[in-house]
Amino acid sequence: MKFLIAAGGTGGHITPGLAIGTMLKSEGHEVIFIGTEKGLEKDLIPKAGFRIEYIHASGFVSDFQGKLEAIDNLNKGTSDCIKIIDLEKPDMCIGTGGYVTAPLMFAALKRKVPTLIHESNALPGKTTQLVARRINEVCVGFEETKTRLKKGNVVVTGNPNKMGLNKLTKEEAKAKIGINNKLLLIFGGSQGAKKINETIIDAIKKVQFKGFDVIYATGPKNYDDVKNSLKESIADLYDVTEDEDSITLFINDNSLTYTANTDGINKDVKSIQSENKIIIKKFIYNMEEVMKASDIVVCRSGALTCSEIAEVGVGSILIPFPFAAENHQLFNAKTLENVGAAEIIEEDKLTTELLVERINSIINNDELLENMAENSKKLRTGNPIENIKNEIFKILAQ
Repeated sequence: MKFLIAAGGTGGHITPGLAIGTMLKSEGHEVIFIGTEKGLEKDLIPKAGFRIEYIHASGFVSDFQGKLEAIDNLNKGTSDCIKIIDLEKPDMCIGTGGYVTAPLMFAALKRKVPTLIHESNALPGKTTQLVARRINEVCVGFEETKTRLKKGNVVVTGNPNKMGLNKLTKEEAKAKIGINNKLLLIFGGSQGAKKINETIIDAIKKVQFKGFDVIYATGPKNYDDVKNSLKESIADLYDVTEDEDSITLFINDNSLTYTANTDGINKDVKSIQSENKIIIKKFIYNMEEVMKASDIVVCRSGALTCSEIAEVGVGSILIPFPFAAENHQLFNAKTLENVGAAEIIEEDKLTTELLVERINSIINNDELLENMAENSKKLRTGNPIENIKNEIFKILAQ
């Protein structure tokens, strides 16, 4: 069989598309992606080994001229997709939300090709809301999404993620990545984490992370700036080791000195480094292991991140990206907050003092840590990619 998959714009749309495409390709089906030349898909999809066809498409924005351009691109993109459908004759057209999905869905409806959308966010996007009633089925990541769409063709499948493939226990994961203490994991998101980085840098400079280990991923674009900012001001506070893609800080605590008698002379000697460490990384390539080893996570609240947190079963402090379309990251975060698995700090309220206070109040409370971890598991949906596969072939069998 042949499938067209529209997935573009941000990683939140592309990653589920690649997961679905990889599953279909592994079963011997042909997969062609639809995207634009200006989104992340231009790089990510060919690198994943897939063919991509480019169309006209752009998101709806608030200004009048932008809306006119989006409508024009929707019409052009639909014509582009009709030509592709006529040439390729796919068995199904699949979209993962966002502005790239709309032209393919409209073209598929005109050519009477079976259709399916996977909507990863708790708050369904404009495209999904626009076409949900007309297509065959909408697969969603959260129960709240189904409630908001109020359509009979909506199925909760969950969001595809790799966390379920990791069968290590927390203790095994800690041992594998060299962590012996409680672990705080901090990372941003593909759309930006400037305020988070500024807050974490300030906390490190003030030596606020004590009594636990920290793994902090800055993102490749921010790593050198973070490293240089810290190097200028922490020489007297930490012992530092460095390799190509990470630096590790050990607290130099003057309280860890003792008096030693050397050659009959008493001298103050600095003791061994604090056993707690802060590992600052450019990027985390083994996120499945690192998140599994974590006791609390501080991060953005993209749909896939929230699903990964639920799959692992770990408490979180979520800082939604405030400029996400329709503030959808706040709605994603609330899915975890509503079951007692997360706390939310909105970015305009984020301060070093508040974040450190909330981290300490959670990580030093074993009962709360356990409750948040267990509550996060309530959002698990089994095997999302298997669930989506079942829905795809159920439609094709009709």
